[in-house]
Order: sequence, then C-alpha cells, then structure tokens
Amino acid sequence: MQVYIINSILCMVLLLGFYMLFLEKKKMHQFNRFYLLGALIFSITVPSLKIGLENEITNINSYVASISYHIPENYATIALLIYLGVAAILMLKFGLTLYTIIRKIKNSKKIHQEHAVIVLVQNEVLPHTFLHYVFVNENDYNNNLIEQELFTHEFTHVREKHTVDILFMEILHIFFWFNPFMIPIKKAIRLNHEYIADDEVINTHKDAISYQEILLNIATWKNRNVLTSNANYSATKKRFYMMYSQNSTFKKRAVMLAVVPLLAVLIFFFAQITLGGEHSDEHSFSPYTEAEHH
Repeated sequence: MQVYIINSILCMVLLLGFYMLFLEKKKMHQFNRFYLLGALIFSITVPSLKIGLENEITNINSYVASISYHIPENYATIALLIYLGVAAILMLKFGLTLYTIIRKIKNSKKIHQEHAVIVLVQNEVLPHTFLHYVFVNENDYNNNLIEQELFTHEFTHVREKHTVDILFMEILHIFFWFNPFMIPIKKAIRLNHEYIADDEVINTHKDAISYQEILLNIATWKNRNVLTSNANYSATKKRFYMMYSQNSTFKKRAVMLAVVPLLAVLIFFFAQITLGGEHSDEHSFSPYTEAEHH
C-alpha cells in the first residue's frame, strides 16, 4: 500500500506541475477544467492499473518496491486507525456543511428563474452558488444593489455545473487526504471556475474595467463555505491578468497535444507492468507483490 501512496502522490505532482508550467496561463479554460479533474482521477487509478507485456521492461514500481519495507502489524493498525479517524472527521465536516446549505435553502425565500433559483438570505453575504441555487442578501436584492455582472457570474457557475466539480473533489479529498497535493489541485480547479465565469461576464457585458472595479470592491469579503462557488476568490490578480491574456491557437493546440504523450509516459512509469502477459506471474512488477518480500 505504501508503494501505491508514493506513486499516486508522484503522479499528481507531475500532472499538477505540467498544468502550472504549460496550461495555467493559457486561455483554454474548458480544456483545463477537464484536465484538472482528469488529473485527480488519473493519479488515483493509474498506480493500481495492471498491464501485461510480452517483452521485458522496467517501470518505477520495481524501484519503489525495492526500497519499500514491511510495516510491522501493530504500526499498520495504528496507521489504518489514523487514516479512518481523519477520513471520518472530514466526512462529518462535509456532511455538516451540506446540512447547513440545505437548511438555509429550506428556510429562506426563493425566486425561481429559468435555470436557477435565487435564495434570499438575511445575513450579509456575497452572491455565491450551490448547484442551481444562487444565494444573495435579501435587502441588497430588493433594493437593486447587486450588479448584473455578479448575477451573470453566478448564473455561469450554475449553467456550467461547477458545484458538481467541487463536490467531486471534496469527496475524493475525504478518502485521499494523505496526499498533500490534493489542496493545490483543488485551488486550481476553483480558480479555473472563476476564469470561466469571468469570461462569460466580459463577453456578455463588454466592459472589463467596470467588472474589475466590482471585483476590487468585494475583494476583502470572505466566504467560508468550501462547497459554494462565489465571486470572491483570493486570486483576484490572476483573474485580472487572465482577462487580458491572449494566446495563439498554435500554442494552445501544441500543449493540448503534449498531454497525450505525458499521460502515456505516466502510465508507463506508474502502472503495475507485468512481463510475459497475463499467464506469467514470475516477472511481475506489482508493488504489492514485491513489497511482501521485504
């Protein structure tokens, strides 16, 4: 199991590093959205993937397994209890957050629109989104104090179903909390959501400067709900940069195509490659098999 954890972390590091070096500053937000979500799934599944080959080949599993050591049974039990304890705490926190949101929806006035439901809340909040619900302050809404740009922003989160991404990565984080790179990849996914919504605002209202002024005015607000999408995100400077970013079509296509060999290389290095096909167990590079001999 320790080999799987190491390989999963290394795989995520490389995928995240590629994103930060070649994709993050490219204005190709929909592609980046699915790249980041795919990176989560890829780094979790590939280290447990088994591939049979006819010719002799070596991958990183054989090296990692060779330096792995057998964990004493009592230590393994302690490690399992720690893992389950932290996962249980995160699951409880996740459940309480969901309960709070659902209770707020149930107890608040609601205005139904074509693709969204506006939830009018009493406390002072910035507009934010959960599934198809957009939460706004009731007094601000009744007095037309909420800019249309913010509604466009939040309706984009609704239409693009960004909450599904957030729920997905939060659930994965509960079970893979031991991977420290889950946090930066979650932040990257959230920031990319903001890029998508910002693009829609600018394309709709045709006034980037006015929109930036709105974002600056609300930049000091804090929304502590980790399950909602909202216009207040800490990386405002990056969002401003992205609004004016221009990339050539050739560069975009080049980095998109580069993802294919990257994934192939990562499968080669991190999957469990077995020599001699499915009928030969003698030359297996499975990390779990190798680790048992140490």
